[in-house]
Amino acid sequence: MNAVAVRPGVPRLAAPGPRAILEAGTAFELVASTLTVADTGGRDRFADVAQWRERARAMDGTDRRILERMGPHVVMNLVGLAAESGGERSAADFLRHAAAISPVELIRNAVGRYRRDILRTAPGDLIDDAIAGDKAAQKQFLAMSWPDVPEWHRSLRFVLGRPPAGMAPAIVRAFRAWHDRVFATEAERLGRAQLDQVAALSAESAVWRPDALLRRVAPGADYVPPAGVDLLTFVPVSSVRPVVIFLDHRMETFVLFPVVEASIGDAPPEQLVQLGKALGDELRLRALRALAAGPRTLADLATELGVPRTSLAHHVSILRAAGLLTHTIDDGRWGRLELRASAVGEIPPLFRRYIGG
Repeated sequence: MNAVAVRPGVPRLAAPGPRAILEAGTAFELVASTLTVADTGGRDRFADVAQWRERARAMDGTDRRILERMGPHVVMNLVGLAAESGGERSAADFLRHAAAISPVELIRNAVGRYRRDILRTAPGDLIDDAIAGDKAAQKQFLAMSWPDVPEWHRSLRFVLGRPPAGMAPAIVRAFRAWHDRVFATEAERLGRAQLDQVAALSAESAVWRPDALLRRVAPGADYVPPAGVDLLTFVPVSSVRPVVIFLDHRMETFVLFPVVEASIGDAPPEQLVQLGKALGDELRLRALRALAAGPRTLADLATELGVPRTSLAHHVSILRAAGLLTHTIDDGRWGRLELRASAVGEIPPLFRRYIGG
C-alpha cells in the first residue's frame, strides 16, 4: 500500500496500488449523526446518543420516522452521496446535491446500487428493476441481498415501498429537517474538530502508509482492499463514536473514524471508559472467553453463545471500540473476529495510571 496524501492542500503521491487520503467535510458528519436515530438499537454503540435524540424531538414526527425507518444500513449507504456532493462537502452541499439528482439516482445510492458487496450477489439490472417497482425483482433482491440481516430487509422494504418520485423527496426533506432542527447548531464545532484531527494526523506523520493509518485510527480493524479498489478515504467524525464505519462505494472505500478527543482535567481517558463499558456485561465477557479459544465469525460466535446475530453485533462493536478485538473487514462487512491478547494485559496499567495507584 502506498503513501497517504491529505486533500486539499497536499498533493497526492503517485504510486501503484490503492491510494489513501484524509478528508473532512460536515456532509459526512450530517449523514453520520442521523445514525443516532436511524439505528434504534444503537444506544450502546454511540456516545452522546441521548443528546442527539433529545434534540431530534424538535423535528416533525413524520420526518423523524423517515430516518428511523430508513435504518442504519440505508443511512450509511448515503456516505457515498456525501462524498459526491462537491464544493467543500459541507452539510449544505450534501442537501443541495441530494435535492438536485434524480429521485432514481438517490434511491440507487440508498439501496446500495453502488456497493461492491451488494452487487456481488444482486446484479445491478435487478436492483434497477426493483427500484422501478417490479415486485418480482424486489422479492429476488431481498432474497439475494444479505439474507441474514433482517434490519436491512426492513429498510429495503420501506425504501422500495414507494416510487422513487415519492420516496426520494421524503428522504431529502427528512435530512433537511434534521439539519435545520438538530444539526445546524453543532455544524461549526464538528467541522472544526474534523479539520483539527486531519491537521494533527498530518503533523504526526508527513507520509502515512494506508495500512499504518488504519492501525492508527481504527485499531483492531484488519482490512485489505479488494482488487479494483483504487482509493481509501479516511474521514474523522465526532458525531458518532466509538464505532468505525467502513463503506465501499463504487471503487472507493470510506473509513469514518472517531475524532480523538483529549481528556480534560481529571476526566478518565476514553480508552479506559470504553474498557469499563466493554467488561461490564456478562454476554460480552462470555464472548471474550469464547474468542480466547480461537477466531470466530460473528455468525459462529452467535450460534455458540446462543444469541441472535443481530443482538450480538452491537456487543461486538463495544468490544472492538475498547480495543479488545481485531476483526477483518470485507467490503464494509465483518469477517473473522479475534481476541487481542495483548489488550488484556494493557488493562491494569491503564487503570493504575488513572487512579494513581
